Amino acid sequence: PFNSYECGFDGGDCSPAKFAQKSSPSESIQLSSTLNVVVKFELLTDAYPQETKWSLVNDSQEGAIVHSGPSVGEIYNANSLYSFTPWTLDRCTSYTFTISDSWGDGLSSPGYATVKTEKRKVQQLLGKIDGNFFSKGSFSFNICNDEQILD
Repeated sequence: PFNSYECGFDGGDCSPAKFAQKSSPSESIQLSSTLNVVVKFELLTDAYPQETKWSLVNDSQEGAIVHSGPSVGEIYNANSLYSFTPWTLDRCTSYTFTISDSWGDGLSSPGYATVKTEKRKVQQLLGKIDGNFFSKGSFSFNICNDEQILD
């Protein structure tokens, strides 16, 4: 058995007389896989894919970049559909997806970017940016509803 003691850190005295004994720890708790969500990202490039950059940031972590592209040295092909490896994200967390075009003409039609989940082969669109976003387009999402979560 393991005993631990807790001392209040509210400016009070932490002498041994102030310690309160805690109960022995229980078995290890395994985190449920339902704390994570898997999403899919698709990008249909236009004739000038070298102008395109995108990122997914975790709004809860002061805008920490979770995914971005293209990676250093990577060049997308023109007028091509990219289905990226699914991402595992934290459930009930706010994210913002942003895509930019350095020339300022967006992804010429029919270009687009989507983020979605899938459950029992039914897709749930979390956000879509059509090609007409000029220099920058973005959308935010937060997945807390079980109906949005991949199996």
